[in-house]
Amino acid sequence: MAHLLVIGGGVAGLATALLAARRGHTAEVFERDTRAPGTALDRDFFGWRRPGVPQAAQPHVLLGAARRLLRAELPDVHAEMLRLGARERHELDWFEVRPPARPGDEDLVMIQARRIVLESALAGAVRAEPGVVVRYGEPVVGLTRGEGGEGGEGGEEAGRAAGVDGPGVAGPAGAVPWVRVTGVTTPGGAYRGDLVVDAAGRRSGSAGLAAAAGCRPAPVERHRTGLAYFCRWYRLPDGTDEGPRRPWTVTGGAFAGCAVFPSDNRVFAVTVFAHTGDPTRAALRDPAVFEAAARAFPPGAAWLGLGAEPLSGVLAAAGLDNRWSPLADGRGPVAGGMVPVGDALTHTNPTLGQGTSLALWAADRVARTAHQDPGSFGFAAAYHGWALRTLKPWFDLQVGADAAVGERLAAGAGGVAGGAGAGRAREAAALFECALEDPEVMRARARVRHLAEPPERAYAAPEVRARVARWLAARPDWTPNAVGPARAEWEELTGTRSGAHTGADADTNPGTGSGPGSGPGTGLSTSPGLNTGCGPGLNTGPGPDTRCGTGPGTSIGSGPGTSTGTGLGTSTGCGPGTGTGLSPGPGPSTGTGLGTSTGCGPGTGTGLSTGPGTAIGSGPAPGPGQAQAAVPGPARGAAG
Repeated sequence: MAHLLVIGGGVAGLATALLAARRGHTAEVFERDTRAPGTALDRDFFGWRRPGVPQAAQPHVLLGAARRLLRAELPDVHAEMLRLGARERHELDWFEVRPPARPGDEDLVMIQARRIVLESALAGAVRAEPGVVVRYGEPVVGLTRGEGGEGGEGGEEAGRAAGVDGPGVAGPAGAVPWVRVTGVTTPGGAYRGDLVVDAAGRRSGSAGLAAAAGCRPAPVERHRTGLAYFCRWYRLPDGTDEGPRRPWTVTGGAFAGCAVFPSDNRVFAVTVFAHTGDPTRAALRDPAVFEAAARAFPPGAAWLGLGAEPLSGVLAAAGLDNRWSPLADGRGPVAGGMVPVGDALTHTNPTLGQGTSLALWAADRVARTAHQDPGSFGFAAAYHGWALRTLKPWFDLQVGADAAVGERLAAGAGGVAGGAGAGRAREAAALFECALEDPEVMRARARVRHLAEPPERAYAAPEVRARVARWLAARPDWTPNAVGPARAEWEELTGTRSGAHTGADADTNPGTGSGPGSGPGTGLSTSPGLNTGCGPGLNTGPGPDTRCGTGPGTSIGSGPGTSTGTGLGTSTGCGPGTGTGLSPGPGPSTGTGLGTSTGCGPGTGTGLSTGPGTAIGSGPAPGPGQAQAAVPGPARGAAG
């Protein structure tokens, strides 16, 4: 049996170690975070700052592919997720009466839960697994190597010689030099193993570690999405356990869209997305603007209309890409004894929800084959060949989907649309609209969505093609309709008709701090417009929160308005916090912006002037706790 050294203790890393241990192997997991996820879900989800997992607070779903693997290989993890509040929904539940079951329908079930629910369930199972040790607070800083060598023609012969099924990568004749990785180094020492598994996520530094160990560089395939996402979390009111069944939870407009992600324990996320070139997108960071924009789309209006309680600020994610990082080139793997899984191998834009499923597939592949000479070039070549056949087609599907969406949104925001995109968009929209009415087409669409069948096979079925053709024939003049606000209304909602919100988005979520330390925030400087200095953070401990300085007051909008504010207010432990004045129209604003006390001292309130007049917010906030008031001017409000 093999001993695995797993870099990273996220979903992919914990799953790899757990699956391997249950097949008789042993594993050590090295994680830079100092502790494991716990069962206090809201505390960890909203208050735990994890720089290495920037997507931790973004919406997640587990598709049927992930659910199927959990139920088959890790049934205790699946059961624990349900105990922690995860919910399951069948795709065919869209219809008032579910159509008669067909073989395979049991795999069209989605698990609705935040990422922390899966992580908590995995961490609990790993703690109880005798073959796994997790070394928290011990990041990998280097790789150790032994004697490498030269592989065959891309590793195909080496793979067969090693007894590993499947081809490697066909390459030019001649020897392929490779390095054999034998272990890892950490600040605590050196560790040897039979196989190193890179599960360090989208920010993995393992390619650099491999280069330092003498491996030749491995190319990375990268595609920018051109999309920016803005998400806010809510909880349904007491007594309301389910959101609305209709409308569909994702709506794409001409230049922006909205998606709702139902989750565990009555929690759900609303996401608004736009093209990164759209000058209105920065305004969506404002909670009031975000909510108004979300309500302009059917799913946002339906879910927010239930009286949900906001649980977070607006979390932004931009600069996203789809990335294929196989630690191999055209000649084959660059190393033996090391393979990547999860986002370290294939990082995809979350719109299709593929990431967790692909990570679990890779973890399972490693666990099933780790007994087959895992340190050899042949093992790495066979794994790479499997990844190309099994994972790469779904990566390519995401790339194509993002290109189509980005093209549409760019055109709607005033960009230049490519001619080929309109036809693809019409076909895809027709299939989707038909699926909402036709269970047979919905079943085909769901099989693609849940990674049960590739689109070129599911959509090519004669019955599916005939049904979509009949649907279109009955609507000869049908064209895809953008659902959502018109551009002029959108600019009114975002307050950008006069160009108040422009500039670039930050590629991070708002900063958070926990314990006695400090939490850095994120800054957004718009031109012309608002300089917020840094993003809002949450300090849940007694120490200082130094995320913000003070920024100059600005005037946005039209007219001679002025602002005498001082940027986002901060509270350093038990001290006071000051705020910012904002004048988006003519007239002075002497308000104090966001004032927050996260220790035990006073915090000021928020003054907001939306026209002529003055707004002042103030008041004590007895700690520990947080105080915040948002008061439209002219008015006086109290914080706390």
